[in-house]
Amino acid sequence: MPTTGTKYRLSISICIFISIAFLLWENLCNSLLGIYDLELRRTVWGFIYYIIVFLLLGGVAKLLDFLFRFVTPRHSWQKQSYVYLLFLILVILWGFIVPRFLNLASISSSEAHYALTILWIFGWIFFAWLINSYFSRKERNHKLPDSRKLLKYFMAAVLYLMLSTKCISQFITEVPLIVLIALPLLAIVSYAISAFLILFFPSKKNITISILLIPLCITVLITSFRMVSLSGNAPEQYSSSLTAEHTNVILLIFDAVRYDSFYDFYNQTKELSSLQGYKKVSEDYSCYATSSWTLPSVAALLTSRFPNEIGFCVGRDETYSKLANEFVTVAEIIQKNSYHTGMVSTNFYVSKNRNLTQGFEDHIELGPRGRTQLFLPFQSFFGNTDFENELAFQLGFINSSFMVGNWQSANKAGKRFLKSYQDEPFFLYIHYMDTHEPYWAKPFSGKILDYERLRMGYLQTTAPRKYRRAAIQKDTKTREMDKFIISERERYHGGIETIELAILDLVKSLKKMGLDKNTVIIVTSDHGEGFCEHNRLGHRKSLFQESLRVPLLILLPESLSDNFPERTYSVSLLDLPPTILDIMGIEEEMPEADGRSLLEQPKDSLSPLYSMLDAGAGGVKQWVKQWRSIQFGSYKYIQVTNINEGTSNKYLFNISEDSLETINLLKIETHIADSLATYLQIQLAKNYYATTRSKEPSKNSKERLRALGYIN
Repeated sequence: MPTTGTKYRLSISICIFISIAFLLWENLCNSLLGIYDLELRRTVWGFIYYIIVFLLLGGVAKLLDFLFRFVTPRHSWQKQSYVYLLFLILVILWGFIVPRFLNLASISSSEAHYALTILWIFGWIFFAWLINSYFSRKERNHKLPDSRKLLKYFMAAVLYLMLSTKCISQFITEVPLIVLIALPLLAIVSYAISAFLILFFPSKKNITISILLIPLCITVLITSFRMVSLSGNAPEQYSSSLTAEHTNVILLIFDAVRYDSFYDFYNQTKELSSLQGYKKVSEDYSCYATSSWTLPSVAALLTSRFPNEIGFCVGRDETYSKLANEFVTVAEIIQKNSYHTGMVSTNFYVSKNRNLTQGFEDHIELGPRGRTQLFLPFQSFFGNTDFENELAFQLGFINSSFMVGNWQSANKAGKRFLKSYQDEPFFLYIHYMDTHEPYWAKPFSGKILDYERLRMGYLQTTAPRKYRRAAIQKDTKTREMDKFIISERERYHGGIETIELAILDLVKSLKKMGLDKNTVIIVTSDHGEGFCEHNRLGHRKSLFQESLRVPLLILLPESLSDNFPERTYSVSLLDLPPTILDIMGIEEEMPEADGRSLLEQPKDSLSPLYSMLDAGAGGVKQWVKQWRSIQFGSYKYIQVTNINEGTSNKYLFNISEDSLETINLLKIETHIADSLATYLQIQLAKNYYATTRSKEPSKNSKERLRALGYIN
């Protein structure tokens, strides 16, 4: 008869074994689904983390075992702690069902959330007690299955929980019907795998070894095979029958990319900067967005009109606004001229819900793929804090796909569109988010843990929600803040590197399909990004240069003539729709367009560039500031009005001499400031006061927007 100490040591060793086995089988599952391949850092941290988690779950299971043996001894049996452990795993893995149910029921109350969570936990514990009561009766009647059968049932149940959860979290938003059909099939697969192991490995020792070695070996083989495949021969070549008289255009928008960051990287690249078969046009163009966040900027880009003319930046909370139907997008004109139009978006705001899909016959919105590791207990029932997200990222358990779709999934969807219409003219718009905050495009590396980043995450977590990120930017001169900014920039540049990967991947596909000779690729961004140049992190906070100046790169096939004239003045994203129509040879013009085609000869007179922003999202009224700016030649005038306080600040910069906007010339060049202010007021008088609002997003969607810094 084993002693109490021996029993506990045995229980601990079993929990450790289960945790390691769970991780290895999950790695195999992820490799088969193509979520990620075997990585040393994630696996090592996974062993440590999972062992801790399963020891805690095992402790709780033992506690429940002791409690129910004391309260209901007649309904207890020898192995009941394993049943409680199994159901505790279920409670955590399927905990996401609670918030999803509340979203479907349109319930946003925190009290309801907590009440349903408690009901969920205790409901499953009660169900586990009922299962144990059943086995207790079997044991008393000497009809209990032997230990091998019990092991088979336990293994099948754990494997099914893993497979079903992974399947749901990865594919439920894209193919919900297939997921629902797959769930019962996964139960059969789980039981079959478990039965196979029991049948072919009769001894307990062999079963134990096989449970660990089989998933590890298969995962290594899959990873090795993929590495060999990537370095092997090129896939099948496609040919296109499309005549040269048609010119296709692909517009690639990489979110939150600064002009300087892009070209610093671009000038160091070997493949992108010297891309064979393409002429690089507009490399030296100084291009500007019309706002410092996605919704008004992209709406303006698609319509070639300034935001205030189409109902944005008109002094109201526009977080849930959408483009009115009356405004014509460039996609509508292209589609009307017998071109196929497609949109692939990983940004929540570039969506049908915002009515930005007008004119796109095919539009795909790619959401987040969830965490790479299943066992994140703090993620099950409630949204993560910044600290927990940062910790999970450093451990390798989450990446950019946790928040949004990545460039690989966007390109995959884009290639499906290209393959569908490779013999017909097309216009394709792809919006990427790998460069967006929280800058998780590249895996964490270089340290065991970055404690300073974790501390900064803790500061953001403990600060009131509406002051998110403001908590760490009160004093930008501190050494800790300097380190944080350097770290942020490094992560940001990791996202910038994905631009080259995405472009080269698309170009490779175009060449395989025979579309590279008549497809123009336009690369740009919807806005920039701040790193405390003016005491502001991120975007949607100001209209300074770092938030507005964006790259513009036009990749023109060598087979097409370069008719782009040289320009010595700045251009706007509003110039892209007329330019795209000219490239395609479409004579119809954008209605009431503020932009001008870049193929036109420059005019003698300059056109002012306006930018607008209503800062203070989510209806936080005391934060609402109206930012309005005009850039005319070398001068830029900014007017900031605090709606709540009724005050305003004004700035005038000579950006040709003061590109960092550090010297306010307002009191020195008053006549220039007055003239620009007059021009600005004339433009603001064109406000379109639309009342159209899209449906307010679900609680999960709000959490995503909050994590991305869009709402408070």
